[in-house]
Amino acid sequence: MKITRNKPTINVFVSFGLENNHRLNQLLYGIEEEQIPYFTKKMDIRSALELSYSAAKGSGLSVGIGVGTDQSVILHYGKLEKDNPIFQIRSNESAHKLRALGANAARLVKGMPFKELNEKEAASMANETTFSPSKHEQNDASFQNGVSNEAMDKEQIKYVIERVLSEENHGGEV
Repeated sequence: MKITRNKPTINVFVSFGLENNHRLNQLLYGIEEEQIPYFTKKMDIRSALELSYSAAKGSGLSVGIGVGTDQSVILHYGKLEKDNPIFQIRSNESAHKLRALGANAARLVKGMPFKELNEKEAASMANETTFSPSKHEQNDASFQNGVSNEAMDKEQIKYVIERVLSEENHGGEV
């Protein structure tokens, strides 16, 4: 969701000549997937570090990404020192890494854990569809049907949600 300058955004500053790069789209898709607005600007600066730092300092959210002709893509936070960005990857990295970097910019705004940039780890995490309850939950009657190593069905999801809501309503006591 590209936004005008009226709202706080993640700034994405790009060196002239790179703005039509299809790889840049992957970066932007990652931000969009997390539903945070962004603003792109072409600049006559070659260094991704300079671009990202300027982007972060100019962002109402203090988050900026720089895509430079120096073959780097950098995610920066406005409260960090210029030479200490959060993430730095090569601009020729896979679409997965570029998209994850964009998502991580948005997650920085949201205060959520970052996505893995390592593709092997990310792939194995995506394939994990099992639910492993704690020993306490395994003793619970709802988990006595051999479901501890199976994917959760709707009833199990409903049970977990009810437990969480119950804990919130009773100050952590169930």
